[in-house]
Amino acid sequence: MIAIPNQLPPLKVGDLVLISYETDWLKECILQAAEEAGHPDWWPAVDVARGIRNYLQNHFTGPAITLAELFDKLSATLKQIGCSSIASHLRVTPPPVSLSLHALAIDTDSKLELLFFQSLHKQLSSFREQGFTSFRFDGLKPCVKHLRSAKQWRKDCQQLASDITAFLCERASDEQPSRSEVTLIISED
Repeated sequence: MIAIPNQLPPLKVGDLVLISYETDWLKECILQAAEEAGHPDWWPAVDVARGIRNYLQNHFTGPAITLAELFDKLSATLKQIGCSSIASHLRVTPPPVSLSLHALAIDTDSKLELLFFQSLHKQLSSFREQGFTSFRFDGLKPCVKHLRSAKQWRKDCQQLASDITAFLCERASDEQPSRSEVTLIISED
């Protein structure tokens, strides 16, 4: 394996492999586990997450790490520093995932909105099946302009943007209602 300094190894989440991700979500997972263990606002969470990032960047030697392996390492680290109660409340949670709506619209091969919505539903279902609960969808305006073949933003563009937003809100939360809370960010650019 060729290791690039300060790069995170690919992260395998089910059938998906994330090449680009941040480790900030680990801090949130640690803080949530700490709160459930009776330690709200546990300040070492930042340092533990930073330590895991350092491990991934500088000491992990495999070609990729699975989500389970990463959380096993995180749990072992918490236990090593005497925080078994926090480790026991740690839940394996995938990082936030991003998707370009504009790229999806281009990849749909057609400007038919129905095909775009089908592709979007399929992608969102795949993410939810892999356990993702935090989503960022970028490029709403370029997506809509592409689907409407519009050079300028028009009233019908606004309606389609509203329809896409409503679709994402409804589908993101109802794919698997038994799962934890869903976080959804939709960016226009």
